[in-house]
Amino acid sequence: MKDIQQRLKTIQTEGINISVFNLLSDASKIYPKIAIVAGLTTILLAIIFSTIASVGLLIYTQDPKVIFTFMTNFDPLFLPIDGLITYTLVTSIGTGISVIFSAGFIKMAADAYQDKPIVLGTAFTYLKNKACLQLFTAHFVITLVFTVLSLYLQMENLQYVALAINWIVSSLTVLVTPLIIFGNLSAFDAIKHSVNIVNKQPFQIIALLLFGSLLAGAGLLLFIVGVIFTLPFIYCVYFMLYQTTIGYIEEKEEQEQEQE
Repeated sequence: MKDIQQRLKTIQTEGINISVFNLLSDASKIYPKIAIVAGLTTILLAIIFSTIASVGLLIYTQDPKVIFTFMTNFDPLFLPIDGLITYTLVTSIGTGISVIFSAGFIKMAADAYQDKPIVLGTAFTYLKNKACLQLFTAHFVITLVFTVLSLYLQMENLQYVALAINWIVSSLTVLVTPLIIFGNLSAFDAIKHSVNIVNKQPFQIIALLLFGSLLAGAGLLLFIVGVIFTLPFIYCVYFMLYQTTIGYIEEKEEQEQEQE
């Protein structure tokens, strides 16, 4: 914990120096190690969440045609005020829960970086970890604030402004998850430090995330299902960004250093 605080202070005064090309290259080296396991885990999670969602909709209405119509024509802008509140809360809660599994994928990338075995169970690591509540809280708050702002901008016909803000918010908070799971920071400390770090080289990090997202979505160019196996690349980018800017110390190693 002392090391992470010292590193954050150093970044605050001296800044960071990253290379988009080098980071993408480093991410591409660890990506093949997690691609298959992470892809299969994504399929498993998709089955679990789609089943839960289907059951929930069937409880709400037992008519499949109503469900299909609702899903294909859904637009939150046409919801009444209570519907907007429900939509915002459900979206925020859903994001908070999904990030707990995303953290597991970033941990897979960390394991690959250290040449450790990659196992499916890693995706579920933070369900039973002390970081679970902090992950949920951080991303619930981020999503809640952004969703409210985005809905307001869309109502004012400022869709492109909402899209731009989405990219800015995503970029500024990209290090929140690794700062929580690797740096042991609280939700709000992680948000604050993520924003501070990204602001040191915002254009490089935005470019990194843009290229990383394009490469992660490359599976769409071949077969739509292929994106399931290319998507994990973005988690490798997230990890390498953290490793390059802050430095990754495994939890056991950090505990040993604190004891010394």
